[in-house]
Amino acid sequence: MEINLKSLPVGSLPYEEIQYATKMMTKLYEQSPFLPCLPKIAPEDTILNRTLSNLPGIKIKDNKIIFRDSSDKVKQELVKLDAIFNNPSPENLHDYKMEAPFLEKFFQFLARVKPTEAVINILGPISLSQMIVNKEETQLLSDKYYRKV
Repeated sequence: MEINLKSLPVGSLPYEEIQYATKMMTKLYEQSPFLPCLPKIAPEDTILNRTLSNLPGIKIKDNKIIFRDSSDKVKQELVKLDAIFNNPSPENLHDYKMEAPFLEKFFQFLARVKPTEAVINILGPISLSQMIVNKEETQLLSDKYYRKV
C-alpha cells in the first residue's frame, strides 16, 4: 500500500467560516484529507469531545476526562457498548455518533476527490491515558486498582 501525503493531518484550524476551511482543505489536503476541528465555529468542537462525548461514564471538565464507573447504569451501558462494538451496525452505533460542524462538507469532499486515505481525528491511547482521571482526580495510570487491571 502506498500512502501519498502532502503533509501530516493536524487537529484545529483557525477558521470562522466553513467555506474557508473547505478551500484550505481542497488546496492542501486533497491527497490525504482529514476532518479538522473548527473551535472558532463551534468551541466544543475538539478532538477530546469528538472522541469521548457520547461514552457512558465519561465527563469532560477543564480538558480532564473524569471516568465515573460506580453506578450500575454506567456498568450496564459499558457492557452494551462492548456488545455493540463487537457487532457494529449503523443502527446500533447511532447513540455514539460523532458531531462536527465540518462533517457534511468532509463527506462531500471525500466523494469528490476519492482519496486513498482519509483521517478523522481521534486521540491516541497514550494521550488519552494521561488525560483520564478518577472521581478523586487521580490520573488513572496512577490509580493502583486500574494499574493492576
